[in-house]
Amino acid sequence: MFFAKLCRIAAYLALVLGAFKVVMGLFGASFPPEDRIAFARHVLGSADTGEAIDKGTYYIGIAIIFGVLFEICSHIKQINDKS
Repeated sequence: MFFAKLCRIAAYLALVLGAFKVVMGLFGASFPPEDRIAFARHVLGSADTGEAIDKGTYYIGIAIIFGVLFEICSHIKQINDKS
């Protein structure tokens, strides 16, 4: 069950990090073009705000996969505990 709990923690962390990158990428996209690139490089660590949004949605997708794996593990444990 240790790995299931680790998977759940990883899912939450990936979800928070992904949501943060998406929100900050959308916030940075409202800047003028020269400031947008500087904001993306210094704050987000990306070449452009669009790249940060893409990475954020990728992290959210990974979080969903980890969440599904956790749910599968918890249901398998419940089935094994009943038998």
